Amino acid sequence: MKKFSIILLSFFMLSGLSATDIRAAEDNFCTQFKNVKKIWWDGIELKSGQIGRLTIVKDTSLFKLEGEKKTFSRTLKAGEFYRIYAFKPGMLSVGGGYFVDRDNKVTYQTPSKTKLNAVKCINSPTKPKPTSSEKQNDHGEISDGLNSVTRFMGTPNGFLAYDKETKKHDHIPYKLNTAGLYTHTSDAIYVNVYDENANRSTMNSHQFYKVDLKKPYNLTKVLDEHVAYATTDGQNIYYSKEVVEGNTWTLEIYKTDLLGNGKVLLKRIEGGYNPYFTVNNGSLYTSIFNFVDGAEIVQTSLNGAEEKVIGEVKSSDYDSTESREGYFFHTSSKDRTDYFVFDPKTNQSFNIVGPAVHDYTIYNHKFYYTSGNNNNELYILNSQGKAEKILTSSAGSIIGFSSNYVICYNSETDKITELKFTN
Repeated sequence: MKKFSIILLSFFMLSGLSATDIRAAEDNFCTQFKNVKKIWWDGIELKSGQIGRLTIVKDTSLFKLEGEKKTFSRTLKAGEFYRIYAFKPGMLSVGGGYFVDRDNKVTYQTPSKTKLNAVKCINSPTKPKPTSSEKQNDHGEISDGLNSVTRFMGTPNGFLAYDKETKKHDHIPYKLNTAGLYTHTSDAIYVNVYDENANRSTMNSHQFYKVDLKKPYNLTKVLDEHVAYATTDGQNIYYSKEVVEGNTWTLEIYKTDLLGNGKVLLKRIEGGYNPYFTVNNGSLYTSIFNFVDGAEIVQTSLNGAEEKVIGEVKSSDYDSTESREGYFFHTSSKDRTDYFVFDPKTNQSFNIVGPAVHDYTIYNHKFYYTSGNNNNELYILNSQGKAEKILTSSAGSIIGFSSNYVICYNSETDKITELKFTN
């Protein structure tokens, strides 16, 4: 049916028929998508206005383009996926005025014309739009940020927060241009914000902001100094600063209260290169990485009385280690298919062969995760350490977990659905 419609339309155009005839052919093609809400391209939703997709092959820079001036924003990691909406000579746009260079660090693919025309059909102005009641019947105030799932939806959309207890969600306004790694307390989101005007001689290039979960959604800078990375455990703020003295590199980790007061030095780490860490159950977990010895995960009690190595990762020329939403994520393979994940909550570690890990849960001693390549897909780690896809969500992007359910968000209808993925 699709091929016939396209051939028929092409014939009309070559025959010099009227615009009315061509429009009739277009309408005939669109008929097959009358009740279709999404167009899928290799398992990923093709959005209105999207012209292609980008896969990061090697870590590459994201920059803001203002005229001919490129301003660095952040580093996009290998294995991540982005939709492309426009391009300039030698550059690809990921939206919002942000671009990446079109080089061997990325792979760019385009959909077929049939797919693009199908998207136009389902987004026609004559297509009925969801009513206000359909879009907002599960809106509500977030009662507890620690029992919620939060996702940054880009600017100017801000944060999406979903309360797992009340089953309500809210959109949290955010006035800044960028948002890095973030964590929660019961009443706020704490965000690492990259500052392009920071002194670039060290890694201290972030400021730390608090975004209230309740109206009027106040935005407050809580640390007066630039930091390499900051996080919270719900009760205190912890942050790292790089100190360079001659040829000596030192990472200092500090603790303050949630207002940024009462600064206390917790730990000094010499050598290595990794500003990320996490805090859980009264312990500080640091992952110190260098290209000689690899990555070493160290657990330190917050009072400094006890320190022990609880995990090690072998080094290679393609190593990358970071902390992402409370867990350590390490890759050491050229093609970015071998991963090591350490979970501080359970002191468990997992070796994974498969797509890059974005978010995960451990349920009944099994490891389930979503991938940065496609956030509609859910994987399970089998007994051989290989990822197996067990679910593709048709209810929207997977934004988190609640017990044995995945939480899915449909941006078109502004609806959240919980899908059961195992008993």
